[in-house]
Amino acid sequence: MSVPFKFEGDGNLGVITAEKQFFTGKCILDVSAEVSCLYHVSYDARSNPEAIIIKISPKDENRRLMEADLRDFMNKLIDHQTWLDLNKEFGEIRQTIVAEAFSPLKKL
Repeated sequence: MSVPFKFEGDGNLGVITAEKQFFTGKCILDVSAEVSCLYHVSYDARSNPEAIIIKISPKDENRRLMEADLRDFMNKLIDHQTWLDLNKEFGEIRQTIVAEAFSPLKKL
């Protein structure tokens, strides 16, 4: 299995390949918004039919993009996609449990 990211240009541009079978556009947008204070993030969902290509570079010109930054971004993608999938599958059950847990006690 190949590593899903690489560096391009002067080494301060990271390119992440997120396979569409694993990651949704919503996941990528949510994670991109989460890190937008530190990074410029762009993505291309059209050039590759099987993957979304994400490009990331630091906003601070004095900061170098490290492999750990790309790994952290990938981990955020995995965590968020897992949360989205679980919420989609079990969201109604969770809402019911929370509603019952915080409802007033019924008189016996």
